[in-house]
Amino acid sequence: MNAMNKVLIGIFLAGVSLSSSQSHAGQLPQPSDVAKIAQTMKLHPLRTRGQALVTIRADKMSVNLSMSAVADTMDGIINSLKQRRDEMFGKVGSGALNVIGTEISSLRINKQGGNTPSYRGEVQMTVEFTGFEDPLDAVAELADEKVTRVGSLRYGFSKELLEEQDLCEVALTDARKRAVKQAEAAGFKLGRLIQHQCNDGHIRHRGYSSKATMQVNVSVSATFEREK
Repeated sequence: MNAMNKVLIGIFLAGVSLSSSQSHAGQLPQPSDVAKIAQTMKLHPLRTRGQALVTIRADKMSVNLSMSAVADTMDGIINSLKQRRDEMFGKVGSGALNVIGTEISSLRINKQGGNTPSYRGEVQMTVEFTGFEDPLDAVAELADEKVTRVGSLRYGFSKELLEEQDLCEVALTDARKRAVKQAEAAGFKLGRLIQHQCNDGHIRHRGYSSKATMQVNVSVSATFEREK
């Protein structure tokens, strides 16, 4: 074999090798490859998310109250404010309203001058309660002549109320619907629920109407099996 033939054979073999590599790099998947990919997808779980936006009537409310008192001594101021607070709570506790928590945010006592020195004190507190029908009626019952200021109404939900609503189940239903659509689009059926995690609901909108309604947004992360 002469030198020219060797060169031609070398060029031919290099061309075959290059053509083969280009073919593997740019060719479309064969039917057998598609089947393998589909089978692999079936082995992996499908993960999706769901949401629920539910309107619920609040069953607890908090309000900021300010009360003041005047006395000859500082101890007298404290005792007077305590008495006024206890009287208010006793009145509320005897009716439909039920105080479930209080928190004092500030206390200010000033000594007043004059021929007879005296003290004036003011306390600000947040009162949380349940058992109200109309929020305005509840505030009116709290804010008697002993209260000097009312402000910052806030609605909320008790743990028991949220459990009754079963918001996570509503969000999970939405997640399942989304998962079914994803499964159908990929050409397989959705299997059983493997696990899910419900995120705590948060208030999306506060309602200050007499109905005291609010919207709660709950999301859930769910994992489903793919049916083989």
